[in-house]
Amino acid sequence: RISANIFFARRVIIIMIFLYKSNTTMPRELSNIGKKIALYAIKTAFGYDVSAKNVLKNKYGKPYLTYNNAFFNISHDKLLVGCAVSENEVGFDITEARGFKSNCINKLFSDKEITVAKNNTGFAALWAIKESYYKCLGTGLSIHNLNALDFSDILIGRRGIINGKLITYQTIEDYYIAICNNNSNDSMAVDEIKFVSDNDLLTIEAASDIW
Repeated sequence: RISANIFFARRVIIIMIFLYKSNTTMPRELSNIGKKIALYAIKTAFGYDVSAKNVLKNKYGKPYLTYNNAFFNISHDKLLVGCAVSENEVGFDITEARGFKSNCINKLFSDKEITVAKNNTGFAALWAIKESYYKCLGTGLSIHNLNALDFSDILIGRRGIINGKLITYQTIEDYYIAICNNNSNDSMAVDEIKFVSDNDLLTIEAASDIW
């Protein structure tokens, strides 16, 4: 189970990531798979059997748990579905390494980000980074000017701090996964990346009625 370690008076926030390779790209099915993975991840990391009474939503629709020090965030893109769990507020995103339409780039990225990204793969990584940040805020993307904040230093260094939030990203197969921790005063470590099997998900009841 997740636990916090103390090292030179600085807390280490442990992140666990659970991933699943789907055989469908249908958004509704991927959403339901994501919920099941989240229930499995929460049970594995914290030992909680989540019911509808344990899940609420903020005013932007982001689900959160009523338990103290137990947080999760779900993402999916193409065939990869996943959930990150942490004892601190977390934002998590999966983005396939793909191209972005040229007419979208100026709306989504700052001038410096465009220069640093240089190629389409770089834009995909930046998008994952941005998504994880705004998902950690709990607001989603729609209310923000997406090219106002610059994340290019994180793209270069693979980790960094934006407005007091620690962000890191890495590559898994043909995808970028990015994680944002709510408190830059803490250190952050990915303790485990686990690919979930169909047999693992068989232990989880239908999740569609929980949130």
